[in-house]
Amino acid sequence: MLNLHKLASVALLIFLIPLSLHAQTADDWWQRTQSLADDPRWLDLVHYEASWFGGQDSYIDDQRFFLSEAGASNPAAELKATIEAFIERPDTQCKYVARKLFLREMAAIDFPLVRCDEYRAWRETVNANSVVLVFASSQLNSPSSMYGHTFLRFDPPGIEEGSTLLSYALNFGADTNEADNSMFYAWKGLAGGYPGLFSARTYFEKVKEYSRLESRDLWEYRLNLSEQEVDRMMAHIWELNLVNFDYYFFDENCSFRLLELIDVARPGFDLADKFPVVAIPIDTVRVVEEAGMVESVFYRTSAQTILEFEINQLKPSQQQLAEELSADIAASESDAFTDLPADKQRDVVSVSYGYLRYLNEGEERDDAVAKRSFKLLRMLSGYEPDPDPQLPPRGEDPLDGHDTQMFSVSAGVEEDDAFSDLEWRISYHDLLDNIEGYPENTSLNMGRIVVRAKEGSGLRLQQFDIIEIDSLYPRSKFFKPLSWQVNTGFDRQWTGTKNELVPQVNAGVGLSYYAPFDGRVFAHLRTRLEYNTDFDRELDIAGGLRLGYLRQRSYGNTLLQAEHLYFTDGVERTIMQFSHNLVLGRNAALRIAYKRSINDSDAINETSLAYRHYF
Repeated sequence: MLNLHKLASVALLIFLIPLSLHAQTADDWWQRTQSLADDPRWLDLVHYEASWFGGQDSYIDDQRFFLSEAGASNPAAELKATIEAFIERPDTQCKYVARKLFLREMAAIDFPLVRCDEYRAWRETVNANSVVLVFASSQLNSPSSMYGHTFLRFDPPGIEEGSTLLSYALNFGADTNEADNSMFYAWKGLAGGYPGLFSARTYFEKVKEYSRLESRDLWEYRLNLSEQEVDRMMAHIWELNLVNFDYYFFDENCSFRLLELIDVARPGFDLADKFPVVAIPIDTVRVVEEAGMVESVFYRTSAQTILEFEINQLKPSQQQLAEELSADIAASESDAFTDLPADKQRDVVSVSYGYLRYLNEGEERDDAVAKRSFKLLRMLSGYEPDPDPQLPPRGEDPLDGHDTQMFSVSAGVEEDDAFSDLEWRISYHDLLDNIEGYPENTSLNMGRIVVRAKEGSGLRLQQFDIIEIDSLYPRSKFFKPLSWQVNTGFDRQWTGTKNELVPQVNAGVGLSYYAPFDGRVFAHLRTRLEYNTDFDRELDIAGGLRLGYLRQRSYGNTLLQAEHLYFTDGVERTIMQFSHNLVLGRNAALRIAYKRSINDSDAINETSLAYRHYF
């Protein structure tokens, strides 16, 4: 009988414990947990940042995300509203799964039980066991991707590198208007004129977009997140579905938002806080690596990289055959083709097929092209496969490149006057910088400021480049890009006997070709709009020509260039320059430069030596 009394007591206790826990009101729990409103993990979950005027403001610009009317600027009010909603409206827990995990971990709150079937089904569909941070190399012809792009991939258990096309990829980007032209798109992106949204697609679609359509190599950095950390990240991604952020190209961009997700998954590193002003995509990947979160790296070559490699394996005569075959299948009946060994025929047909696909990728279907492509594919299937196919060599990891900001100090002579320059560049890379980890033949700089101290002139602004882009990709038999250049800002120009600081916008377009000693030669037709108070027409436009030779090597780069401009009021200007950059290390270089400026009949010579430090 005594045993029956004990069993009855235990049963009653088991019944009463949940009742006593659930009897706790929202106010009771709030009194016990209000200190969590200042916890960094809570601030990360609601994306708060320190306000200029004190307090906290959330990066999220969508009131639907908040449970309190004051939640966008009051972490305590949002936490209190969250606790109240979870207890009084239990279904709210299914919308804010990451908040629920946080409160359970930090305060052990026993909320009313509720099934979240939609969230569970989504987690089973994505089946994320590990997370990969993907960096797509830069694309100068796309304003939003000039600096590259990052997104996340979620892999299921047991997947092998290179077999991840059906994994899900999460991207953050601007919700753009297709009617906006490139200039308007760039301006709105700089000014925060677009909302930013997270979107999910299969990795196959992202590879097609970046690798095939935009010819961009992909670098996949697998993160060493634990199962619990992956769960935290996925729960928070669920909360952010269809939530709007402001989108800015240079700070609140794709890379910055992904750092916030990583901060939620693994608290304590505060990676997003390292980029209060500018978040360059490769810099954000670099801080993830420096935090010890990168487990392995996988390089995925673009379709163009593979095609270029295959083309270079052919002799010039075989390359010619491949081009002819892509245009007319009848070239396969020529003696030049039939006299080749079978393995060489296979290689020529493979290049022809790949080149035809490259030319028509993203274009509307053309029946004649489709038939020719099918015939080439059928021809290719008739050859024995290559038993030992060669693959493109692994590219240079972008993380091995120099840091994107730069400070330089130089000394030089302008005619007979000594000077010293201090230069600071916000980002990113010019034609003479160390090319390791960066695309060749390109220059992309923003916010370059040069201040000069000169005998007899004191300290003054010498140059301020708002933006400068140079694209010198060389043309070949198969690839025929245009070479182009744009620049706007302020620079000093000799006009008569005066060295005036003038605002200007200039641009050029032309051609670039491979040249001796593995260099590049280029020619641009140039135009320049300049405001100069020493001109007869203070605002004047000029046309002209720019010629140059560029040679890039891992140990140093050399640039020779000359340009001649003729303004409409009759002023002529010629500038000839020689520059060489000697690499001292990943983040250090010496640069020697000579410049000769000829304004009508007056000539000014300038020589300098600079030490450059990247950080």
